[in-house]
Amino acid sequence: MKSRLIQSVCVVALAAIVAAGCATGRAFARAEEAGRAGDWEAAVGFYRQALDDDPDRPDYKIALERAMVAAAAMYG
Repeated sequence: MKSRLIQSVCVVALAAIVAAGCATGRAFARAEEAGRAGDWEAAVGFYRQALDDDPDRPDYKIALERAMVAAAAMYG
């Protein structure tokens, strides 16, 4: 009984981790798509969302910085 409970908890925890990773990847993919379309404001928002979900990703930080520079250039 106890073993089954532990197994169930592990399955739920693993599912939550996978879902969180998918959400982060989805936000990054949407940011990349927005950037390719020239919608830098949307790209900045999606990159921030991805970075909030996974703050230790240097590639997300670099992409956010690039999008922020591109967005600022639209108004400069």
